[in-house]
Amino acid sequence: RETESTDEFSERCWRYDKARSNSYIKDLFCGQLHSTITCRECGAVSTCFDPFWNLSVPITKMKHVTIESCIAKFSKTEELKD
Repeated sequence: RETESTDEFSERCWRYDKARSNSYIKDLFCGQLHSTITCRECGAVSTCFDPFWNLSVPITKMKHVTIESCIAKFSKTEELKD
């Protein structure tokens, strides 16, 4: 994995998942979620790519809500507390 780029790792994860369950419906409606966790103590990084069929994005109580603003809020960096 150390020599693989993020894009290559993503593609390898996608091919692995498609080999396990492949369909036309999946091609249309399934996506891939990229998650990265970084340890605050040692700096170790863990990267995952997981398939998803839907995303539970937060919808704010703003006057003009866009799908882009909902996805931006869903994907913002968060810091986990001890």
